[in-house]
Amino acid sequence: MKIVFGNHYITTTHFEIEYEFLEYLKSCSNKLLLNSDDCYSDTYDVVTVHSEEKLDIGLSYDWQGLQPNLLLFSEQKKIICSFGTEIVCIDCVLKNIVFRHTLNSLIFSINHVQNRNLIVIIHEMGVMVIHENGKKIWSCGGTDIIQDYKVDDNSVYILCEDGYDIKLSIFDGNPIL
Repeated sequence: MKIVFGNHYITTTHFEIEYEFLEYLKSCSNKLLLNSDDCYSDTYDVVTVHSEEKLDIGLSYDWQGLQPNLLLFSEQKKIICSFGTEIVCIDCVLKNIVFRHTLNSLIFSINHVQNRNLIVIIHEMGVMVIHENGKKIWSCGGTDIIQDYKVDDNSVYILCEDGYDIKLSIFDGNPIL
């Protein structure tokens, strides 16, 4: 798959075997290897950013049925990637990690609220809101596994499997009645 943004594009490659994944990364001149905190990995993906210089980002993690998420900041030349319980921001020019957060459950989605410069992370057991620079603003948990959610410019709504639902302010996490 080829994802175009500005004058750059991203491709993704999946490897079934760890050895092939590591051999591919060895052959890359500009690379980052991101492993989940788990000791066990059975999924090996490479996200390649094609710009002035190619950057290969290797993701090694335990497959739990959720696809990784990519959020592109083309003007800043940064990518935010989530996989498993990890969310990582990568500077594609400097080829380094800008910030990294490990959550206590699997990440469903990352949502950019552009006019607020916020990123809303919905995970299995809760919500975390961070600034685009990675600073944590707030987080909270649900009463059970999150079944549904909605994010807008001012709020986050979550519905848990046990029927508990709540609407929270995107700015501070306080309930909105």
